[in-house]
Amino acid sequence: MLVVSASVVFTIVVLNLHFRSADSHEMNPLVRRILLEFLPWLLFMSRPGYKFVKANVIDNTDKMPKKPKNPLDCNLPSNHAGYEAQILLLHSVHTELRKVVAFYNKEEHDERIQTDWRFAAMVVDRACLLLFTVFIVISILAIMMSAPHIIA
Repeated sequence: MLVVSASVVFTIVVLNLHFRSADSHEMNPLVRRILLEFLPWLLFMSRPGYKFVKANVIDNTDKMPKKPKNPLDCNLPSNHAGYEAQILLLHSVHTELRKVVAFYNKEEHDERIQTDWRFAAMVVDRACLLLFTVFIVISILAIMMSAPHIIA
């Protein structure tokens, strides 16, 4: 009865971790360290797409360059009257592109956080599997050794 109750509780915990998102939960650095680095290492789990070098994660994301403060500060020849209109049009296109890029960066960040929670759920699930396996094996051995007809 104890094993079934603990199994139900740990199943609910794993499902709770699996369906967390960036909007509702933020992972504590200590929890991140335990669930995403220490326990996977202890349980011989690897995470696809991540490489650990001396306990540091390699990240190859590029930062966008800063936008100029004034769109008219560009060093373009101003002998034509249409240059200013073109510069203003390019500035508005650039502003809209920045909004689109910011949106996709936020979506990528949220997806990364959700992937972290899902991997944490897999780690907890694997730890529970090993814990229950050890408990069941020890329980079976204890019951078999306590039976009077096996020893006699």
